[in-house]
Amino acid sequence: MKSRILVDSCVIVSASILVSSSDIDEKLSIKHHFYEECKELFTFIQKNLAKRIGIITYTIENEALGVLDKVIEGELKSRGYSRENFEVFSAVFNICENRMRGLIALLQREPVDSADVAQKILLIKKMYEEMKEKAVKLPKTAALKTQTVPPKFRRALNWFELFKTQDEMEHAQLYNLLRKDVEPSDIAILAEAYHLYTTYIATEGKGGNLYIASKDSHFVPVRRKGWTYEGREITDEIQKRFGIICEHPKKVKELFIKKQ
Repeated sequence: MKSRILVDSCVIVSASILVSSSDIDEKLSIKHHFYEECKELFTFIQKNLAKRIGIITYTIENEALGVLDKVIEGELKSRGYSRENFEVFSAVFNICENRMRGLIALLQREPVDSADVAQKILLIKKMYEEMKEKAVKLPKTAALKTQTVPPKFRRALNWFELFKTQDEMEHAQLYNLLRKDVEPSDIAILAEAYHLYTTYIATEGKGGNLYIASKDSHFVPVRRKGWTYEGREITDEIQKRFGIICEHPKKVKELFIKKQ
């Protein structure tokens, strides 16, 4: 099989949110904090458009389009604007939605067999249940007493405190799983990815990789600048059981180029 990159909804959302003051005649500019990293991946996909390396499913597309207004609302609220300011909200939403649809157009939407996906969902659920059982047995730390977890698409991996010990760093994904359970949509996305991966192998043979580019810590490693260690137990388990490599957009690009 040839290598492909399945782009998660949070990456699509992050790469869609960029608005300058000149766009809306307001003293307002918005850029998602993951915009640069996520947009860089789309630039790479666009440069290799003929190779059709970027893929998406209807589930991911629907989720990205479905949460965009909430993410924009949060971005505006943090800058002192409310959704009731209809003209500003509408202008920002239209700009970001148009950009999102342009990004989605760069991706190949892959059909999935719903019956097979349903079977694979059971396997995905089983894995997360087992990882949660493992997490429960870990020592309790101050990390479990921190602030409420922000929405997935606004803060992604930035919610947590800087863990102070090697043990806490290495188990960061599991601690996060205790704080915020994996969402049904994430389970569905991973099941669809596994379905596609097995389909590619069956029709094309082995050889390439399937990457999931994401900012969701239920998929990708937890790492911070200055850390010697990283939390990647769930990431490694996904690759071990299902053969799928989950990474941050920048790392996916690096791995993909290295594989070529």
